[in-house]
Parts: sequence; structure tokens; C-alpha cells
Amino acid sequence: LEEALNLAHVVKISTERLGGNEAVLTATKPKIIIETQGSTGLRLRLNNAERKRGASEWFKMPPISVETLRDTAGAGDWCTAGIIHMLGAQGVVGIDDLSLDEVRKAVQVGQAMASWTCGFNGPRGGMYQTTKKSFQKSVRDLLNGRTEPVAEVKKSTITKRERQVFVCESCATVSRGN
Repeated sequence: LEEALNLAHVVKISTERLGGNEAVLTATKPKIIIETQGSTGLRLRLNNAERKRGASEWFKMPPISVETLRDTAGAGDWCTAGIIHMLGAQGVVGIDDLSLDEVRKAVQVGQAMASWTCGFNGPRGGMYQTTKKSFQKSVRDLLNGRTEPVAEVKKSTITKRERQVFVCESCATVSRGN
């Protein structure tokens, strides 16, 4: 764990999986540490090179609420994907220069994506029931305070072939019985 913490730029851990990994919460090397706390949101800490050991402050971020909650499966993965999408565009050098406000905005995108997926059954349910354009609009709406049921998105006209794009080669091989 210590070696991983020294190599990582961003670490995200769930409160539910913290047992035995408490060192994550006091680590000084990763630039960004995120602790997800389920339905109560999350907290994050930005480690600055100039701060003194142990002096970093945690910032609480409330959840992005939705009216309809169908299934929380995959919400943590969607949150991670949003954070990586936003922070990864900066590259390693960019991550070192991020402000707290920039990190919070990236985390909010991840939270919005996590909330969006909770409106569907299964961790990938939304991928099969909406278009990319509709997904992006839903995430923007959630970021702007909309809480109406995101699962009410009409089933798109995604063809069977388009759906297969979401399946990795290994999974496709298994599903074909090979």
C-alpha cells in the first residue's frame, strides 16, 4: 500500500472498503485523495507540496441527488470514470498544478455520472438505454441542480451492433461460448 501511495497521483477509496487501508487517509504523497461515503457524498483532500505533514484539510462534497433511485451498482465506477475523464485531460504535469476548485469541479462531474447511473438497473443499464448526447445532457442537468428522474430517458434507437461496442473482446468471446 505504501508503495502504491507513493506512486499514485490520485487515490479514491470507499469508506466501506477502508478497513486495513487507513493509511490512505493520512498519506502525503498522492496529490488528490478522495474518500467516497455512499449516500452522504464524499470528501477530498488536495495535498500541496508546500503544506506541512498532517496539516491538509478535508473538503466535504454533498451527493448530487436524484428523485428516482433504481440501483447503485456501478456508481463508484462511474464516479471514478468522470474524475479520470476530467483530470486525465490535464496529464500528469497538469494534475500537479490543479487548484482545489478545479479538483472539486472534476469530482462533481464524477458524482453527477454516479447519480445518473443510479437511475437505471445494473451498472451499465444507462449505456444501453440512452444515447451519448442524452447522457451528456443528463449529466449537465444534474450538475445544474436538476433532480427529476433521470431513468425516464426514453429508450434510444441504439442498434444491437452499436451496443456491442460497449463489450470488451474477452466478454464478447465468453458470451459467444468460445
